[in-house]
Amino acid sequence: MGVERLKSLKRGVLAMRKMLREMESELEKEIAECAKSGRLEPDAEKVLEVSKSVIGLLNKCTGKEFRPDSKTTLALVRERLADGFSEEMMILAVDEMCYCWGKDQERRMWLRPETLLGEHFESYLQAAICRKRSAIDGKAMEKIAIERMQGGI
Repeated sequence: MGVERLKSLKRGVLAMRKMLREMESELEKEIAECAKSGRLEPDAEKVLEVSKSVIGLLNKCTGKEFRPDSKTTLALVRERLADGFSEEMMILAVDEMCYCWGKDQERRMWLRPETLLGEHFESYLQAAICRKRSAIDGKAMEKIAIERMQGGI
C-alpha cells in the first residue's frame, strides 16, 4: 500500500473518530435530558414485580407483613433499579442481612425495606458478595486440600 493511501485512510479514521465523539456527546446530552424528565426510570410493572419478590423474601425471613405495593417501598425499589441494581442483587442483600441480623433481637428490628433498600443498600450488597465469595473460596480450598490428600495435586 502506498504512503498516500495510508495517509488517506488515516484521515478517514480521524474523521470517523471525530464523528463518533460528536455522536457520543449528543447521546450524553440526551441521556441527561431523559434522566431529568424521568424517562429512564423503570416502568411501574417492573418495579412492582421486583418489589413483590424482594419484600416477599423479607416477609418470609422476618415473619413480618411489609406491603410490597406501599408508596415508600416502591420508591426504594425504583431508586435501586434506577441506580443499576438488579432484582437478584436486592434479594442477595436482603438475604444477607436477614442472615446477619435475624437472630439478634436488637438488630432484627432494622430488617425493614427502609433500612435494607435505603442509603446503605450497596454496603449490605457488598457484605453479601464478600460472604458468598468467602464461601466459594472456602469450598475451593477444601477441594484443593482433598485433592492434595488424594495425591491429585
